[in-house]
Amino acid sequence: MAVHIHSSQSVSRLSTLLIIATTPVLLLGLWNVGQQILQSNLHEPASMLSEQWLDQWGLLSFLGFQGNPASPIACLMVGFVQYFPLLLVAGGVSFFWASLFSRFRHRSIDPGWFVCSWIFVLLLPPALPLAYVVIAMSFGVVLGCHIFGGTGRYIVNPALLGALFLSFSYPEIMQESILGPGSEVLTSWNYFAHNGVGEWSILPFLLGREVGAMGTASQLAIILAAVLLTKTGALSWRIILGGVVGVVFSASLMHVMAEGIVAHLSAVWHLALGNLAFALVFLATDSSTAPLTRPSRWAFGFLFGLIAVLFRTLDPQHPEATFSALLLATLLIPLIDYLVIEYYRRRSVWH
Repeated sequence: MAVHIHSSQSVSRLSTLLIIATTPVLLLGLWNVGQQILQSNLHEPASMLSEQWLDQWGLLSFLGFQGNPASPIACLMVGFVQYFPLLLVAGGVSFFWASLFSRFRHRSIDPGWFVCSWIFVLLLPPALPLAYVVIAMSFGVVLGCHIFGGTGRYIVNPALLGALFLSFSYPEIMQESILGPGSEVLTSWNYFAHNGVGEWSILPFLLGREVGAMGTASQLAIILAAVLLTKTGALSWRIILGGVVGVVFSASLMHVMAEGIVAHLSAVWHLALGNLAFALVFLATDSSTAPLTRPSRWAFGFLFGLIAVLFRTLDPQHPEATFSALLLATLLIPLIDYLVIEYYRRRSVWH
């Protein structure tokens, strides 16, 4: 069922709100990526960049670039140089397929083509080669969106499907560090899942020091985005709270029943690290795939949080399983809706 049929929100308005809400998430992600690069290249701050983009664009030199990791502007500029090619390629691929399918179907271009590529890039590690962006974006929008009729009609979020395709097909690429081969820390989740939290403080990771995908740098920015989107009616707060309850319940259960480093991570650390918070706010609440009834939304959110922590804990060799958990929970939405509607139908018959 299309979004505009059962919601007062139009696709264009939802897309605009989503881009506005994720802009602070993106900016903190760019700052975080830029600072990581500059701090690792203090003696020759632009050396790694010049091998990739600086000589081709001349952008940083033109703007009087100074490689100071303490400068927010310098960090944002370096992060932007890493980010923009990914968005350019992903947006171009998404627009190409949207145009192609619109021509075959003799209707206007799918309005969600840009926001799909926008969210998809936020799920990517900044060091991802552009060829993989083309493959994954094509897989996500064609098999996840356009063959079902476009935005509002698909059953799995295309950005999620593209990122999941990369995680399954090229796991080593998704774990590649922006600091280059040999870096000790690939992602924050990867590190803490194998070493534990020890004496680490959670505050820096909530504010914007996450290592991994660009959209997961700051959990605080994700929380603020969730508040904005909830206030405007762009997403269901029941899914988010249900997911948080599922994470708390599952983390507590694993702490008692399972063994290992991941089993002893609290629910707060689960939400602070990796892709879980981002997926819960921006992917699980997708209006095209969200459940139809209020009880279903609570159940779906809870199920996603439960499965995500279970997968993380029980498969320590591949601990970041958020995308797989969300895909499984999303595919169960029709069953959840059916059971809830059938319950209400039977109750009305008996009363």
